[in-house]
Amino acid sequence: MYSTLKTTFISLATIAIVATPAQAARVKGKVTGDSPQNYKVVAVNKNASSTVAAVKANGSFSVNAKKNATLHLVSTSGKYVGPIGAAKGSKFYANLSGEKGNIGKVTLGNGFATTKYNGKTRKYYARKKVSFDSSTGPLGAGKFGLVLNPVGADALAKRAKKVGVRAEDDELGEDLDSDGIPDLLDIDDDGDLELDIVDEVQHAQTDFNAEIASTLRLELSNSLNINVGSPTDSQVDSLIQSNLFLLMLLQNNSNGATVSSVNVDCGSLSYCSSSGTAIIQMDNPPITNGSVWSDYDPEGDGFPNLFVTEGRMPEINIKPQATRSQIGTGDTIFFRINTSNGNQILPAVLPFVFSTAPALKEYSSGGSNPVTISYPVDASLGSGTSGNPIVLGAQQVTLTFWKPQRSAIDGAETPGYIDMGGLNYGVYLSPQGSTSVLTCELSDYSNLSSTLQTLSAVNGAQAMVDTAADVTASASNTLTFTLDIGACLTRQGVSTTGTTVMMDLVATSQAQDQTSQSIHFKLPG
Repeated sequence: MYSTLKTTFISLATIAIVATPAQAARVKGKVTGDSPQNYKVVAVNKNASSTVAAVKANGSFSVNAKKNATLHLVSTSGKYVGPIGAAKGSKFYANLSGEKGNIGKVTLGNGFATTKYNGKTRKYYARKKVSFDSSTGPLGAGKFGLVLNPVGADALAKRAKKVGVRAEDDELGEDLDSDGIPDLLDIDDDGDLELDIVDEVQHAQTDFNAEIASTLRLELSNSLNINVGSPTDSQVDSLIQSNLFLLMLLQNNSNGATVSSVNVDCGSLSYCSSSGTAIIQMDNPPITNGSVWSDYDPEGDGFPNLFVTEGRMPEINIKPQATRSQIGTGDTIFFRINTSNGNQILPAVLPFVFSTAPALKEYSSGGSNPVTISYPVDASLGSGTSGNPIVLGAQQVTLTFWKPQRSAIDGAETPGYIDMGGLNYGVYLSPQGSTSVLTCELSDYSNLSSTLQTLSAVNGAQAMVDTAADVTASASNTLTFTLDIGACLTRQGVSTTGTTVMMDLVATSQAQDQTSQSIHFKLPG
């Protein structure tokens, strides 16, 4: 398998810090209901700097927050719950005024929480408000912000023209689409029903960006796709528990701040806590490939760390060894960053993880009729494996394949699996007997199916983009393209006569997420 990692750093779970002269005010309140101690209150400032406070057994909390900050609940189990705001009729006031004081009783809803907006509490809130329904809360509540908002792309453009502010000038602590979820915690921050990992909105430059991305790389013999053979949830769980990886990294854009350590606070998430199941998948002393991540705790404070070394971004690549119920949308991770300019807490929300990889449905070469792949494929004897490569009739091959899937997002989509749209596609080629991993030019790709378009330039295994939207998984939902393997190899000085190559069919988000299926072909000659 290849080990090439896409290096264009566009954040999907992005967090940020910039200096601000505003002073924090102490805000108090009391969460009502059963077991309030199972929550944390997070204050997210406009520039995305954050503070976190535990909720006591009696429901009381106290947190520092700056003017225009918003308050949020995160469960101690590590899931984002929703915003806290003052409600009155159809109005929801989320932004704080910067006044210190007590906002009163906080009542839990489904994906949101409210306090009363009245004469006692209104001084603690700014006048900015979002639409609100007393039953369902703000528009993005309970959906992690994946909603079609009336303040969508067209309305955002009109607003920008009217007030002279571009979307990219908004800071991550702001709520670009006015759905009640700030962009930092919103998986669809422009309200167009497309995940930000394929529909990135640029924000004002900030000191730090953090990213969490999933990787799922499969062979033809262990491939799983929802559109092939109706796999069970248990089979999907087993697949991702054995093959899913997570990359966490921190990009330092600050002017002169040196990062000395980054602690990762995951609450009690099964893979990421102080006793989590994740193992490290990188070998950089003093950490060792295959070691337990929670043991990598240089400060001894109970938090696993990112690997920090001079000349590289702080990062960690882990194998969570978690099932779909243990890892997924809404997992909230606090990066506790220790720098030469002080300590900071920055939250990030995991938008999704891959549940499956792309899967070859059929191929044709040299004018032959399409040949259908029969799943499951035997690891040693199956056609398309290393021991039995597919023999092509020409140096070109046409591939028809199913898209990768993710789990449907709770509260926002019908339960089940989603064929992912908006991903970039392409291939890596690894000739037999060589350690080289090759990429192909745009001219090597042709006969694209209707929703595939070539990109302006190749970036690694990214040559085409699927312009279709996310939809419920369906076996009729396929993509097709032709690759001139011979031209790609010849250009790079590789003989094509009887050559066997491993092709990685790769799908990549606009961030670091990547999934692939490996198929072995033998060229004629």
